[in-house]
Amino acid sequence: MKRIILTILAAIALAAAPAAVEAQTTDITATIAALNAECPGKLGPGLTCIGYELKADEGVVISLLIDENRASVENMKTQAPMLTEIFASEIVSGRSPEMAQLRDYCLAASKPIIYRFAGNQSGTGFDVTIPPAQLKE
Repeated sequence: MKRIILTILAAIALAAAPAAVEAQTTDITATIAALNAECPGKLGPGLTCIGYELKADEGVVISLLIDENRASVENMKTQAPMLTEIFASEIVSGRSPEMAQLRDYCLAASKPIIYRFAGNQSGTGFDVTIPPAQLKE
């Protein structure tokens, strides 16, 4: 009897999981729209956030433009491991409610947050990917 109850509870949990992710997708779409309303936004010397996207096959993608008159794409790329740590720490800190919502969505959907860098002149770029495991507190 106990096994039957556990099996039923597991089935209910699995059936509810897609609905929970679907509800979060609606919420995250509104959050992304609010974040995009603030774009473009300067993040520092030579770096501009140009937009946020929810991509079903990738996760949350944050597009960043590097001003190649101020910074080299190759130099930034060599800093990718450090950038990964900085971004992950910032997301996990929960200082920004919007980033906390992005994190919660990505954890529930098992998707990463991807910072996609591109040079404003060359168009070359690279990604800094924060996997779900690194988004946990």
